[in-house]
Amino acid sequence: MIIAAADNAFQLQGPQPLLAPAFWETYGWLIAVLLVLLAFAGWAIVFFIRKQRPAPAPRLALEAALEGAENNPGEAHALALVLALRTYLHALDARAGIALSTEELAAQLLRLPAFLPARQSLLAALQAADAGKFSGAKIPTTLLIAGVRDALHKIEDARRALATKQPIPLIPRRSTPPELPRKDFA
Repeated sequence: MIIAAADNAFQLQGPQPLLAPAFWETYGWLIAVLLVLLAFAGWAIVFFIRKQRPAPAPRLALEAALEGAENNPGEAHALALVLALRTYLHALDARAGIALSTEELAAQLLRLPAFLPARQSLLAALQAADAGKFSGAKIPTTLLIAGVRDALHKIEDARRALATKQPIPLIPRRSTPPELPRKDFA
């Protein structure tokens, strides 16, 4: 078939109407923002509701170190006991730092009221450990254990005494005077 020159087989059509934008073009950014907010809300719920594991109590670690030093009276167990004692003191009050020397710790113990009753026992135990560590002499484990145990009991007693609150009075005090009776009885 021959196409005549006057016939235009490929005639251009007029402009087509615009297509509406796709769903993702219109609402994609909104969905992305909502997903981010949903993820953040889920993280916040999990973070605030989940039970935090309690840290092991320093007193339990000190008791375990005391038991270890009693069962095996060696130098390694005595040094572990001193470290557990310093960790316990630091857990009770951060000013009694773990890295303080014995003299610095003694100066700090004078300023901390919870440690005042146990100050002599603590210093005797720490000085006995220092004598063994720095002079090379054998650490007197029994003296160390007795000093730590005595100090532990005194510290716990002092903490209980300092933690007690003042008793609440049975009849509360009134801050204003009571009202006077009215004289206009009818």
